[in-house]
Amino acid sequence: MIAIGLLFFALVIPAASPGGTAVALDFSGTWILDSALSRGTKLPGGMEMRVQQRPDAITIEHTSRSQFGVVVDTVRAPLDGSVDHDSVTVGGTKLARITSGMWEQDKLRISRSSSPASAGYSQTELWALDRSTGKLLIESSTTVSERTISVSLFLHRTS
Repeated sequence: MIAIGLLFFALVIPAASPGGTAVALDFSGTWILDSALSRGTKLPGGMEMRVQQRPDAITIEHTSRSQFGVVVDTVRAPLDGSVDHDSVTVGGTKLARITSGMWEQDKLRISRSSSPASAGYSQTELWALDRSTGKLLIESSTTVSERTISVSLFLHRTS
C-alpha cells in the first residue's frame, strides 16, 4: 500500500527540483471540449486537441468547427521559456507567430503572439489538470485589435 501511495505521488503530484522548476505533468493525448462546463463569450465549436509532449516541448494540434468551416492549427511551444517561430494565416493575412511555454508549479503557461501587432493577436493560456475529474482546464485570454476575450475551457481526454 505504501508503494502504491509513493507511485501516485511520483507520477501525479509535481514536485520541485533543486533548480526550483516544477516536474512536468504530461498532457499528451486527445482532448475534446466539454462545452457544458466551459465558460466564455466565444467558445470554439467542436474543439479537439491532439497533444504530443516531450520534456523539452509540447506540440498542440487544435481542430475546431465554426461558421467558417473546420479550422486546424498546429503550434509548438518550447517548455523552457525559449521561443518557437512559425507563421499563421488569419483572415487571409500571413502573420509571424512567436510561441513559448513555461511551467508554473503544476500549471503550464503557453504564450503566443503574432506580428505585425496591428493585424495580429496575443494569447496566454494557463493549463491545469483538475485532480477530482481528470479534466484539463485551460484559462485563456486572447487580445485582438485591443479587444480581449477570456474563456475557461474544460476538456476530457479520450486517449
